Amino acid sequence: MEISLDTAILKRDVSYAMYGKVKDLAKQQASQLLADFAGAQPQPAPHPNLGKVLDVTI
Repeated sequence: MEISLDTAILKRDVSYAMYGKVKDLAKQQASQLLADFAGAQPQPAPHPNLGKVLDVTI
């Protein structure tokens, strides 16, 4: 079965359009994620000495 040239061109055009939409959505999500990271405040440690000493017994 042979696909007509018009059908092949239509499939190509639809694929390009979908790729463009997906790319735009990914850009929007990435910029929102970066904005969220920039706006996040680091949380202080629950105790001032927490994580400064590591006790290891062998």
